[in-house]
Amino acid sequence: MSTEDCVENKENMAETNGSALTDQEKKIIYQMEYYFGDINLAKDKFLQEKIKEDDGYVTFEVLLTFNKLKSITEDVDVIVAAIKKSENNLLEVSEDGKKVRRSPEKPLPENNKERRDDLNNRSIYCKGFPEDCDFDTIKEFLDKHGVVENIYLRRIGKKFKGSIFAVFKTKEQADSFVKAESIKFGETELKRLLRTDYFLSKTEEKRQLKLEKEKAAKEETAKQMNERLENMKDSITHGTILHLEGFADDTSREDVRNFFEDFSKVAWVDFNPGDKKGQVRFAEENQAQVALDKAKEANGGKIELNGGELQGRVLEGDEELNHWKKIFSDRSNRDMNRRKPMKRGRGKFGSFKGKRRGHNNDGAPAAKAAKSE
Repeated sequence: MSTEDCVENKENMAETNGSALTDQEKKIIYQMEYYFGDINLAKDKFLQEKIKEDDGYVTFEVLLTFNKLKSITEDVDVIVAAIKKSENNLLEVSEDGKKVRRSPEKPLPENNKERRDDLNNRSIYCKGFPEDCDFDTIKEFLDKHGVVENIYLRRIGKKFKGSIFAVFKTKEQADSFVKAESIKFGETELKRLLRTDYFLSKTEEKRQLKLEKEKAAKEETAKQMNERLENMKDSITHGTILHLEGFADDTSREDVRNFFEDFSKVAWVDFNPGDKKGQVRFAEENQAQVALDKAKEANGGKIELNGGELQGRVLEGDEELNHWKKIFSDRSNRDMNRRKPMKRGRGKFGSFKGKRRGHNNDGAPAAKAAKSE
């Protein structure tokens, strides 16, 4: 029941008709005007259904099932007497004194943008209260700074977390509370923001936290990459990568391998047919330059393959290192793919699940036969 979900919210600070109110009467008025107030009644499905049953009236018998009101008093006469002392004129008691309703002269405001903007302009966030602080103490404190229509104590589970949302009666009161140079609860300076500014700050805080996490992740990735790079340097065979440009369109990977195998043992050819560039990696250290020199020497200072004249150079420094990074990355990806379990199934449709379709007399699957008719 949503009425009990936020029983500590209070709406419409009671004004008296001139007679003094007891503490009990104040609590009754606060609680009753909260139940039927603009904020709670607009969202309380239980009360909304009840007021449809009897021209807006709800019996005190029903209202006394609400724990907060019940904790103040169970005496209906006391409740009725307190309601009649409020000058807000929000509530009407039936002639028989057994039920109460929100005054028809004060209908709920329409839930439109203007109404929402008005609530936002009057709503504040406040942090710094002790975790053992109760609602009545906080309400009494806020009463010193304006007329407060609603207070919501923020909790984690049942434990008060020391912060609240509250709605002042006017925007001016909310602004005054937020902009005051200093407001302390005891010795603690309270953090105060408009509710909208609080949520904007939380959004920015989350954005910054996300950026920090992304930055930390990038730094960790870079650190791991550097560690792998240091380890990789010990595994690099230097002087083995020959970069080539100028391949003819009809050149194959095997053409490249067979050509250079005559000059030194080839470990790998990184080349795709149709590409103009590629690399040949030789099996032994410093053999790229040896193979390049021998190939030129054997062909009159040129390297010609399938009608294309190749230009070659041995990769060194960062170029060589980056190429080895690619080699190790490709190896790692291949190893990961090998470790993935093979999916059983029939072609692209994966494994067969479910019942097999029956066949009709002409041998075609039943479902397909039906479609073809």
